[in-house]
Parts: sequence; C-alpha cells; structure tokens
Amino acid sequence: MDENWIYVNGRSVRYLVHGDGKPMVMVHGFSFSADDWFNCCGNDFPGFRIYAVDMPYGPKSRSEHFTPRNDDDYANHLYAVIRALNIENPILIGASLGGETVLRYLALNYPAIAGIVVGPVSTLY
Repeated sequence: MDENWIYVNGRSVRYLVHGDGKPMVMVHGFSFSADDWFNCCGNDFPGFRIYAVDMPYGPKSRSEHFTPRNDDDYANHLYAVIRALNIENPILIGASLGGETVLRYLALNYPAIAGIVVGPVSTLY
C-alpha cells in the first residue's frame, strides 16, 4: 500500500493505493479514514487497483476550509479527486456518509461502473 497526496480544488488530499487491475475507489464514513478500508479489507480484492481517498469530513483531512454548502459538495469533491487521479469508470464503495457520497455521485451521473453502499446511510448536515 502506498500513501500519496494530490492537490485538488485548493486543498491537499491524501489517498492510499494498492494492487493492479480495474479501478475501485473506497470512500470512508464520518470520523473514519482511508486507512480503515485497508485495515478491514483493502487487500481482499485481487485484480483491482484500490484507491482509498481521505474525504474532507474524516479526522485525517478534516478542515474548517471545507464546509459543505449543499448536499452535493462531497460528491463533487470525490469526482474532482477521481478526475485528478485519471481514474476512468471506477467501481465505488462507500460506507455510512461515504455511502451517501457515492449515491449522490451516481445521482449526478458522474462516470462509474458500479456503486456499492454499506449502510447505514443518512444525511449529517
């Protein structure tokens, strides 16, 4: 597993990557981080290149500089990260608030092969 950083929309974004194959993007829940995906199951997907993104609501990347203005802000942020990483048509997996983010991403018709949501999913703002 490699830890990397990119700069997206004026902020640094941490992400972890592991494996080779089809792209799969994992989106953590509130108060979790990208590390949690690898701690539970990030090595269990042979044939996939796993990207675990630290979202702005997680403890490793939480910032007063990112306050969502509308319900789609996290989905738009995720799309910007995916574009910056040149990922095409990923499989998305989201848990809790990450699941809501994945659902909103798909509702905005951003490109993805599939979205997998692990509940519970609820709006926190």
